[in-house]
Parts: sequence; structure tokens; C-alpha cells
Amino acid sequence: MRGADLYYDLELAPWEAVLGATIHIRALDGTESLKIPAGTVAEQQFRLRGKGLPTGKGTRDDLYAIVSIQVPGHLMPEQKAYGNSWPQNPHSTRGRLMKKRKASDGAACLTSFTLQISGLDS
Repeated sequence: MRGADLYYDLELAPWEAVLGATIHIRALDGTESLKIPAGTVAEQQFRLRGKGLPTGKGTRDDLYAIVSIQVPGHLMPEQKAYGNSWPQNPHSTRGRLMKKRKASDGAACLTSFTLQISGLDS
């Protein structure tokens, strides 16, 4: 809580963040619906105007839902098969290393290398 603004820890499943969803959260006046767009990332904030605490001026401040992505500890076989069926993005890397080197003309330049991390799928 900051001033009359309220903050809500919004826990999303990875598929809700990736695909989008409509989430129902508890607010002061009852349940509110919040449309989560596809591609939502951790720490993203959504503002529900006028759903915070009264300001004393006849208005209310806002409620902010702050996203955290909750990864399940165990997947059922169907969930794992579904996740494995997603096409891999060839432009996505788990990390990128940069190496400073000299070009053939002697100028310094950066070369990027893809960092491959294995053993994460098991």
C-alpha cells in the first residue's frame, strides 16, 4: 500500500501469461475481472482505476495487480506433451555471451555467441 493505492500479488501460470486469460481478483468491493494479454511478463503491472482506498476527497485511488509467474513443480504427462509440442523460436536464446575481438582491420568489435544450456527439459 502506498498512499491510498493498493497492490495485489497476481500469480499467473506460465500458460496464462503466454496465451492470455481473464482473471478474477478480490478487491475491496468484491470480485473484479482483469483481462491479461498474451505475452504478459513477470513484474508487469495492471491498474484498476478507482479500486483502491478512499482518498478522503470523495474519490478512490487505484489497485495495482503485479504479475508473478508461478511455475508448477510437477507437470502431468498431458501438460508436458503440450509444452513440448510448441515450436521452438530460432531467435530466442537462453543467454548471449559477448566476446571482444579485433577485426581484420584492427578495429575492436563484439562477436556474439549463443549460450546453450542443456538438461533443462528433463
